[in-house]
Amino acid sequence: MSTNWAELRKELKEVRKEVVHKQNSKKRKGMPGEANKWKKARQEIDKSVKDENSNNGPAITKVLALDCEYVGVGIGGTENMLARVSIVNVDGETVYDEYVLPTEKVTDYRVHVSGIRPGHLLRGIPFTQAQTEVRKILSDNIVVGHSIQHDFQVLGLTHPPKLIRDTAKFKLLRETLDNPKKTPSLKLLAHHLLGVQIQQGEHDSVMDAKIALRIYLQYQNNWEKKNSKNPSKTKKKKNKNK
Repeated sequence: MSTNWAELRKELKEVRKEVVHKQNSKKRKGMPGEANKWKKARQEIDKSVKDENSNNGPAITKVLALDCEYVGVGIGGTENMLARVSIVNVDGETVYDEYVLPTEKVTDYRVHVSGIRPGHLLRGIPFTQAQTEVRKILSDNIVVGHSIQHDFQVLGLTHPPKLIRDTAKFKLLRETLDNPKKTPSLKLLAHHLLGVQIQQGEHDSVMDAKIALRIYLQYQNNWEKKNSKNPSKTKKKKNKNK
């Protein structure tokens, strides 16, 4: 576990360096070589994720973390459409990471946040395929995520409330913050609880899933004890938020 966390911290450090390169390249117009460094770095990260899935792939564990990236559809691009879905196992290994073909015309790629570009979706898989594969992987397992109801919504899936662990809603976790009544961002929790900076620019669903997982594991014992003492209360809260 510590090895995977060390690798994640190293990955975060490298991504931050590339963010600086990207920002600097914007200031130097007419230098496409510099501007392409960021794109190349992201391609290398994507490749490393795919490499993890080779050799039969990592194990599907009882605890998994899910994160999705969305693009905008409809007038003004205000409606969410699934564009990428990522799942990591309890060891932080990537179990699933796929770009998904939109079922409607994309009106806003939200690149500055989603990191999704037209080229990514060209190699995407059909929505129904992603939906079926994700459902199979998550079935009967604990699923960790941040404001995860939005991810299930764009996936068109439901999951038993007793098997959901949402880092945006866990009371004991929020009580460590200055304003426990306000829903915290994953970025804030990562900095406050783990001492790492994420989402400095474009988001990455694999990395965000790993961060949510790490936060859950840090609170796992207390979280599961609380759930076991109040199973009916937990179920009622989850149903209310759907």
